[in-house]
Amino acid sequence: MERSTWWILLGLSLMLLFAVAQDDQGLIIAANTRPTPVPDGFSATRGSFMERANTELDASPCDSPTQRIELRSDLDLQTVIDEAPPGSVLELQPVPGQRYRIPEQGLVITKDLALCGSDLFRVELEGPVVPNPPLAREILGQDDGWGSAMAWIAAQEPISVWVENLAFIKGVPEDNPQPRPPNTYGIVMAKKAFVTLRNVLLKEHRYGLGVRDEAQATLEDVGILQEKVGIVIRNRARVELLRVRIADNLYGINASGDFIEVRIRGSWVMDNGTGLYAHVVSFPRTVQMVVEKTSLVGNEVGVRMDGAQLAPADERTRNWFPTDITLRQSRILSNGIGVIIDRWARVTLEDSEVAYNRSDGVNIDAGIPPADDTGRFWRGGSLVLRGSRVHENGGYGVVLFVAECGGSRPLEDAFLGNLAIRDSEIFDNRLGDLCPEDFPWSEGSTNP
Repeated sequence: MERSTWWILLGLSLMLLFAVAQDDQGLIIAANTRPTPVPDGFSATRGSFMERANTELDASPCDSPTQRIELRSDLDLQTVIDEAPPGSVLELQPVPGQRYRIPEQGLVITKDLALCGSDLFRVELEGPVVPNPPLAREILGQDDGWGSAMAWIAAQEPISVWVENLAFIKGVPEDNPQPRPPNTYGIVMAKKAFVTLRNVLLKEHRYGLGVRDEAQATLEDVGILQEKVGIVIRNRARVELLRVRIADNLYGINASGDFIEVRIRGSWVMDNGTGLYAHVVSFPRTVQMVVEKTSLVGNEVGVRMDGAQLAPADERTRNWFPTDITLRQSRILSNGIGVIIDRWARVTLEDSEVAYNRSDGVNIDAGIPPADDTGRFWRGGSLVLRGSRVHENGGYGVVLFVAECGGSRPLEDAFLGNLAIRDSEIFDNRLGDLCPEDFPWSEGSTNP
């Protein structure tokens, strides 16, 4: 063998060995963050999605059903669920032109279970359901407006529930064809429920999905359409979205409460009133969002982060951002306003684009200084712009909402936020790229 050929083969072998080593390392990481799927059952042993944020989702238990269900006139789906052993995988068979009817109180799932449609194009379940305050109090511990849902998933001890290939659609009773108000919720998840929705449609409810009280939800290839609010997130809940379409809602996502975490990847938030909205009312609550490779298009407001009201100006709040969102490799295009950053909120844009919005690209609240001896104040919005482009918006590219730029307070009176613009392009915005122009945008910061 010629010497040159030998060296080439040696190089290729080393490259292959390095690739295998890299692959093994990836498998080790995956093994530490995802459980081994169990094909003959389903149990609540999965870790938090935050621990496995960059891995693919688990293999579907629906590939190995333990019980197949045929649609018939006397079918009581709740009884089937109640009688199924924990860990059962129930498969609903499709019937062309027909839908599975659910009981008026809604389906109730309180144990490990997989509920699957056998057809990729979604087996349809039809409501409507009626408010049931006793059930809401039993499952949620209170009746605070969550009293009507097509499906309730909750338990005091951890449970794992998988829902796949199903559509939850508003319906009307057969004996009353008159239109009825939409159900309060399509699906409610609460307490210690770990829930995966894959290839699921939620349509025409008042609220599509409710996640609250420490529940964790993972959505993959899900559509949430024509709701008042697509996803409502409350009280220590965690939600992960992968390839999810949220469209034609008044609010796409509304997150408010205590210590909420949301991660969105490869999704579409389109044609809503407000695409992503987070709000916190008091110290020390927080809402954190990470958005990657996602498009926010055609909303009246693409992203709105609204922090707390008056809070103390001391060490506890120096680095506290009650609503904090990071968008990476994402696009905020053709909305009314691209991003609104209200009091105490922080938005970080990394390798992202804000363009073609009818008004401002990024609008930042200036804050309100202490007005009395308590020292309580509103911090202004905080923006980190890194490797991003803000261009061709109908208003300003990036604007502080002070008197010089349409607000009520002069800049010298207050800017109580934090700003950092690095390695970014801001150009061709109709009213101007930056307002005020003479503000030190790359270093601007006031942190009481």
